[in-house]
Amino acid sequence: FNIAVFLRAMLLLNPVILLFYNENGLSVQDLFFFQGVFYLVSILMEIPIGYLSDNTSRRKILIMSFLIFLFITVLWLFFKGYYVILIGEILFAISKVMTDNAYSGYLYDYLENKNMVKYWGYMNFYSSTATSLAALIGTYLYQHYGSHFILVMETALISIGILFLIMLPDINPLTLKN
Repeated sequence: FNIAVFLRAMLLLNPVILLFYNENGLSVQDLFFFQGVFYLVSILMEIPIGYLSDNTSRRKILIMSFLIFLFITVLWLFFKGYYVILIGEILFAISKVMTDNAYSGYLYDYLENKNMVKYWGYMNFYSSTATSLAALIGTYLYQHYGSHFILVMETALISIGILFLIMLPDINPLTLKN
């Protein structure tokens, strides 16, 4: 689980996203507009995805989230332009909300089931470590190999993360005790 969290947080393109936007003919204004769209979609999706995460298999939600992210990466790998990037940002918002909702719920249910809630902070450690490493590694890779290589690397990392998620057990959400 922690390795999947780590791999999902390895967003190698994030530190050079403006350069990637420029490669696609987009401007700084487009970046800010698309980020606004990202946050708006994220807010709008919180309730329906939260409901979905509470009433279906969180493992399946995580796998769907990773598959959406994989689709975005492949989309950006093979297609360029304004609308391709916009569609990717919208889907990324949905994927991120799915991930955020399902991660915490799955981990809590798993740890509670094993009477190990004290290990809750490990997920944040793996996520934060991956984000920090992605900032360093992504910048280096972009400088030496370009965005195409970064997208290929992200495709590989997300695919490995999906394999780890598939191996996780399905855990029924715990019901609140009165």
